[in-house]
Amino acid sequence: MTLPRWTPVRAAAFQGLQKAADELAGGGAQEYVALGTAVFWAATLDEQLRREHGEQYDRLRDKDPAGAVLPGIRLVRNGITHGAVVAVSPAGLQFPLEYPLNFGPLVYQSLESLLEDWIGDRHGGKANAQQDTVYRERFEGRTLMEPLWEAVAWFARLERAQWDIDVLQPGDGS
Repeated sequence: MTLPRWTPVRAAAFQGLQKAADELAGGGAQEYVALGTAVFWAATLDEQLRREHGEQYDRLRDKDPAGAVLPGIRLVRNGITHGAVVAVSPAGLQFPLEYPLNFGPLVYQSLESLLEDWIGDRHGGKANAQQDTVYRERFEGRTLMEPLWEAVAWFARLERAQWDIDVLQPGDGS
């Protein structure tokens, strides 16, 4: 099924992403829930647009600094689905203590750590290499919010264009 450019489903998915990102930015004990919710909504929107526009969407998204985080977000979503719930290094003290101690904000772990927690087989495909590259370059060591705000910015541009990718130019901020 192909969705028309604007649908209540896309609007609801984008609102879900924004709400989860805002909740995650606010801190609190539900970071993992908010992270999971945000990456699921972002991946849903990305996959809908990929299905509708194919390679044209992929090229436009990948050329845009904000849109280019989406393959990494799909990897985080897939990792959570496959049991790698701890896709981030927790800040603060934990027992037993491990050195070096980390007192900073929550950040994404290395790709190797994410994949070590993966339960089941990771299905092969050309998307894996792109997801791995994007994750290494745009997620590892960054705070949880950095890639999510980029994804929100990408989808906000699309929403302002009424989901019409033909009117967007990479990185134009429209």
